[in-house]
Amino acid sequence: MKILASFKGNILKGKSSRRRFRLIFFTFLFLIFGLGAALISLKSPVKVRVPAQTTPETPPFCFVHVSDAHVDEQFLFRDNFKKVIDYLNLVIKPPFIVFTGDTATSGNFYSYSKYKTIIASSLSPVYTVPGNHDVDSRFEDFTKVIGPEKFSFDYGGYHFIGMNIAKNTNIDYVWFENELKTYPGKNVVFAHLPFSWPIGGDHKSENLSEENRTKVEGLLKNNGTLVYLSGHLHVPFSSVSQKQNVLDIGASTTKFKHFRIVCLDNNLVSSSDYSLDSIAESPLIIITSPEEYYGSGNRGKISGEVILRAKVFSKVNVSKVQYKIDNKSWQPLTSQGNNFWTGVVDARLLTLGVHSLTVRVTDINSRYSEHQKNVFVVQGGNISPTAVITRPPPSSTPTSFPPTKIPSPTNTKTKCELSGGVCCKGDFGCCHQRLPDCYYSGSTCQGCNPGRVAGGNWCCEECTCN
Repeated sequence: MKILASFKGNILKGKSSRRRFRLIFFTFLFLIFGLGAALISLKSPVKVRVPAQTTPETPPFCFVHVSDAHVDEQFLFRDNFKKVIDYLNLVIKPPFIVFTGDTATSGNFYSYSKYKTIIASSLSPVYTVPGNHDVDSRFEDFTKVIGPEKFSFDYGGYHFIGMNIAKNTNIDYVWFENELKTYPGKNVVFAHLPFSWPIGGDHKSENLSEENRTKVEGLLKNNGTLVYLSGHLHVPFSSVSQKQNVLDIGASTTKFKHFRIVCLDNNLVSSSDYSLDSIAESPLIIITSPEEYYGSGNRGKISGEVILRAKVFSKVNVSKVQYKIDNKSWQPLTSQGNNFWTGVVDARLLTLGVHSLTVRVTDINSRYSEHQKNVFVVQGGNISPTAVITRPPPSSTPTSFPPTKIPSPTNTKTKCELSGGVCCKGDFGCCHQRLPDCYYSGSTCQGCNPGRVAGGNWCCEECTCN
């Protein structure tokens, strides 16, 4: 019995020892691993849940918009188109180029091949949509030589949609709407026919029908389209539709060596039309922020401190970039790399009303050019200030302006000159400096078709040079 009791006691003692052993063992492991984790934590940060960070600003960028080359009309037009491409290769160097239709007048395999040869010399991709002349001609040759009639691509956080809107028929609305819904609020659409007609004149008989215009505008508005780029009119313009508040920007024609730079700066759209005849060796500059105000909608409304940003294009190095408001003194902008220059404008310091914002770029050869916007209608007093930006159709005019007036042999002024214009010999047009897209070069009006009646952006008045 004593032996049995002793045996049981030893068993109980053994169990107790094993419990103590387990306790000591796991305590030891806990201390070892705990100490190790503590030592590791000294070298690596502890992961904690943090609020989502604000999405950083999208880097602004600029591309080029050209249109209506009509390469089969005459050699001069092909040569002018090639000169535009050569200049873009050398100075602008855009990430891509969009072409909004009418590659040729009587399109066929031969003429489309001429167009294809010219754009093949571009160092930037060229995205081409058809125009009414392309559709009226051998359209099957267009798709064989140049490419599809509709397509899309993404760049810089934006969705670009090229559409066949060259006539009132065969508009693929199903495909169009699906593309617009891909990235609502980030769409940039380019097609041939404008949906607005701010300048009147030729081609109006080939306008979009009221039904198609309403449908196109509605789709653009409902899916957050930033801008609609068009051609067809051969005259540069920018307009906001009164119904849907959609921005329509039209390019001129490469026949007259025109091209338009379009910039996207965190959903702000800016653009300016240029001609090789006017820019010469001058650097170019375009204000990308703030945006302009077109008289309706929310575009261009700003408050407080406003970022002023401008993009410079120059063959040579730039020595300085400055800005001024109204006639105040010039203030420096700071280089931010990639040819962007920035500063801050405090809208709270401006009085109620319209103010002009001018940015000037000067290169190392002392050549300079300016880009101007009429800006800032400010609410004063204790109300949070709101600035509204407004300006005429965008354009940057080099300082080779104003042109030298040509006196008549009798040294008397013509009716055109008396009205403040320059008489353009040969085309019987009157060129007015006051219109931003109009300038005088040699003996012709540039910036619009010669001999046309003035109105809107049209600068050549008929029958005034006499």
